Amino acid sequence: MSEAPHSRFVSEGEGDALTDAWQGWLMPGERILWQGRPVSAKGISAEDRTAGTVGVAFTAVGLALLGLVLAGKFSDKSNGALLGLVGAGVCLPFGLFLFIGIPLWRRYRRNCSTYTLTNRRAIIGSGLFGLRGMTSYTLQPGFQLQRTPHGETLWIRGSYTPGASAPARGAGFENIEDGAAVFALVEKALKEAP
Repeated sequence: MSEAPHSRFVSEGEGDALTDAWQGWLMPGERILWQGRPVSAKGISAEDRTAGTVGVAFTAVGLALLGLVLAGKFSDKSNGALLGLVGAGVCLPFGLFLFIGIPLWRRYRRNCSTYTLTNRRAIIGSGLFGLRGMTSYTLQPGFQLQRTPHGETLWIRGSYTPGASAPARGAGFENIEDGAAVFALVEKALKEAP
C-alpha cells in the first residue's frame, strides 16, 4: 500500500506514539489506525457545476432587471422601477453566492479539515476561521464508499445513493486518497469490535 501525501496509514508501534499524543481525547483501548486530509479537487465537482449554473441564471436575471430599471423601461405609475430594483437586489447577490460563494466555501472547508480513524471512531477535525473543533462518529455498519473523479469519499453518517452527489445531511472523509484501503480498515475494526 503506497503512502499518499494526504494520507497516512499508522503502523502498530507508531499508533501507540500517536495515541499518547492524543491522551485525553481517546477512550481507553482506542488506537489510531489512519490519519488524512482531503485531496485538493482538480476541476469542478458536479455540485459546484449545478450551483454555478443556477447562480449564473440568477445573476443574469438580476443584471437584466437592473439594466431595465436604469434604461427607464418600467412605468413609474405601478412602482415598476422599485420592484425591478428589489428583484435585482435579490437575484444578484443570490446568484453570485451560488456561482462564487458555494464553491469557495466548499474548498475552504475541505482545506481546513483533517480526518482520523481509530479502532472505535471516525473523527473529523475542522479549523474553520481559526477555531478548532472535532466531531466523532462511533464506528457502526453502514459506512459507504463513493468514488468520484476528485477522490473517494467514505460516508460515515447518511446513506449514499449511487448517482447522488452526497447523502442527505451526511458526514464523512471527503475526497481522500486510498479510500478503498481506509474502508477496509473500517470493516476490519468493525469485525474486531468488542
